[in-house]
Amino acid sequence: MLNINKKILTDEAMHPLAVQIDYQDWLIIEQLLSTVDTQAMKPSAVERAQQRVRHYIPAGRSLADELIAERRREAEHE
Repeated sequence: MLNINKKILTDEAMHPLAVQIDYQDWLIIEQLLSTVDTQAMKPSAVERAQQRVRHYIPAGRSLADELIAERRREAEHE
């Protein structure tokens, strides 16, 4: 099992918003993820992963839309 040092970032109400990890840990995770064949994953494994994430994300919230908006704001300030 990979030992990852992480810091949970929360909002004012102490709801988890993000996880901050060391860059070296991210490189290891990225390498591991690149070896995963997502096409070979059983649908049930994907569904279980989605359910786990859904627990932390309120209905109607789009993390993809938020990320795109954040990137656009950052690009405007460059």
